[in-house]
Amino acid sequence: MKWLSIGAIPGSGGLLGLLLLCLLGGCEERRPLLLFGGGPPGSTFQNFSVELGALLNREMREVRVAVEPSSGSVQNLIQVERGKMAMALVSAEAAQLGQQGELPKNQPATKNVVALVRLFGSAAQLVVPRSSPIRTPYDLRKSRIAIGNHGSGSALAAERFFRGMGIWEEITPIYAGVTMGLAELSQWGVEAVWLLAGFPNEALQETSRTFPVRLLDLTEVAVSSGFFLSYPSYSLARIPRDTYQGQELDIFTFQNSILWVAQRGLDEQLVYRSLKLLFSDQGLERMRFALPAAWDLDVKKGLRGIKIPLHPGAVRFLREAWFPARSSVD
Repeated sequence: MKWLSIGAIPGSGGLLGLLLLCLLGGCEERRPLLLFGGGPPGSTFQNFSVELGALLNREMREVRVAVEPSSGSVQNLIQVERGKMAMALVSAEAAQLGQQGELPKNQPATKNVVALVRLFGSAAQLVVPRSSPIRTPYDLRKSRIAIGNHGSGSALAAERFFRGMGIWEEITPIYAGVTMGLAELSQWGVEAVWLLAGFPNEALQETSRTFPVRLLDLTEVAVSSGFFLSYPSYSLARIPRDTYQGQELDIFTFQNSILWVAQRGLDEQLVYRSLKLLFSDQGLERMRFALPAAWDLDVKKGLRGIKIPLHPGAVRFLREAWFPARSSVD
């Protein structure tokens, strides 16, 4: 069986071209297999992508979806742009940078990537051992901090935050995903772990049950350093007390929107039906049963943080969801 993405067939006309290639290649069940870019193992990105892919596979018979782990937003954007992935999860900030041609390492602009919908908020969470003397982000000078994998939205946000504070050159960033970073924290291999994720994060929840941790407030530093002025796509967020084991106080931080994106040429009807399924009562129930982050799914927030073009199938879906009476007349 061939693993296919829309961009693999120049001028294919979207899903029709995929179906033709699948038939010629002897595809199992005669269904094209769309690759979906997820995230690092154990991350909210990966877990959300797996559940969303499973939902689509259960309810939609015209395609099969396979979720591919990745380092995160930047890698996903590049893979979708190059036609290696049909769909992916990315942060709104990274998506906007991609459109503007401002991704790290002089990557070309991601003009082939379009948004489907905002899925959930991804909050910055800066974690230290509970017994650590570190009380504010400024106390992290000369510290080793696990900030996420290269090419992740987490690592991108960390560099921007610590540069804004003026201490980026004074810390040692460790490019490790959340699972590895938390393992290092519990062994005192790093002084802190930074993650940009929906909350509660499952890996952090698990760690907090066996290794006492503490989260640092980030809002005051973000305001005083001008972070929100420099990066207005981030917004205030609050992590309620008791989100993690031993967390006795609300934690004030900031968040970015996580988007479902796709190749520009992905079939309009496929996108429309996928969104309709996700935001159906059945789809929301399944996702929320499996994932805490899915409780933030809300079609009313569907455009929050999106600064890149929308897929036509998404435009159709959101118009019908927001203006049902007008859509029925149309």
